[in-house]
Amino acid sequence: MPDFSAFLHSFSFLLSLPTGIFAPMGLDWILRRFAFALKMSLALFCILCLGFALSVPSTRTSFSETKPATQRQTQAVLPVFYLSFQPYALPPAFSKLAAGPHKRELGKLMLRYGQEAAWIAWFNAAIQKAELPNPKTMAQIYERPELARTLSFLPDPLQHLTARQIPWQGYLPRPAFHSCNQFRVWMFGRSIEQKGLIRGDLGFSQSNRLPVIDLVRDAAANTLKFSIPSMLLGFVLGLLLALFAAHRRWPSSPFMLLSILPSFLMGAFVFLVFDWGGTATPASAAHLNLPSFLLAYKLPLIALTLINTAIFAAHHQVWIQAETHQPFFQTALAKGLSPFRALSMHALRAALNLVVAFFVQRLPLLISGTVVIEVMFGVPGFGRLAWLAVLENDQPLVLGCLLLAALFAWASVYLHSVFS
Repeated sequence: MPDFSAFLHSFSFLLSLPTGIFAPMGLDWILRRFAFALKMSLALFCILCLGFALSVPSTRTSFSETKPATQRQTQAVLPVFYLSFQPYALPPAFSKLAAGPHKRELGKLMLRYGQEAAWIAWFNAAIQKAELPNPKTMAQIYERPELARTLSFLPDPLQHLTARQIPWQGYLPRPAFHSCNQFRVWMFGRSIEQKGLIRGDLGFSQSNRLPVIDLVRDAAANTLKFSIPSMLLGFVLGLLLALFAAHRRWPSSPFMLLSILPSFLMGAFVFLVFDWGGTATPASAAHLNLPSFLLAYKLPLIALTLINTAIFAAHHQVWIQAETHQPFFQTALAKGLSPFRALSMHALRAALNLVVAFFVQRLPLLISGTVVIEVMFGVPGFGRLAWLAVLENDQPLVLGCLLLAALFAWASVYLHSVFS
């Protein structure tokens, strides 16, 4: 298995070389920003390539399911990417043929038996008439050329095959550029049915035949309705608890233990403590405004708020207490400032960079960190949608959820670099 970590370290080292060279000229900050933008662009490209690799088979299948069998056979399967390679022994016209198993077997026949022009003419005519044989039949012709004489769909020049010897130079790769390919169609689209990722087309869900982008958008909106208030409340409460605990010289271990508590235990605790007389959650949240939604789903809101409060309090207390050992804090106390005021005005200000950076780091959890809570309380949100998609093996829907979560993480990393 290739060592991708070594490649990434080498890539980062190469990007950091211009920074050391041009630092005396005052251009180091610009070069650092440029290097970071280049790294983030590479990460975004890798995310898109991963999504493309996962979505192309399912997207092509979902679009071809509604077409007749004759149209499915004649439908051209585009090349995968802009660039491909083929042996020099094959003519340039071979690269323009529709990709797929038929093209692969045709290339093997052309390499072994020649007659490239006749093979290409027969292949194009068979595509137009929807008379392409099974790829296994073409593989049998490659192994046993005498079978070609018994096949009526082959023209006379191709029924008499003779193996040929190709020098080693004939197998050297020849690059071929494809302006229309599967990645371009997936990214930019080419018809009313296929609009492309740029215009928000992620295909259709295999379980309910609805557009993936609509399902993901509605579920993410429901998740953000209670994940954003819970994170903001947790941040504020955690900061106040951290200041109070640092003022009282309490250890940070209780908050640490609470922060690593599994979500399902916190959800069970909230259900037992706050569910007085039973709570009925609506079957659909599309018709609810924000106050009604928070009131209907108050239990997951409380559970997430407690989880975020423990996590923020544990980290903020450690950072604030570390600043109390600095000389500026002791000077503030010596000038008569109260301990709590010194903590809130000086220690917190010194630790503010770490506090803000940690808050930005947790932004991806707004959309992807609510799976357990949503499943426990039946919230029609993003986490529950992804969980159901995995159970139903709905590949396009799983891809849409993963792609949105990855983009949230990518944006969080970028914001973290801005505030750090």
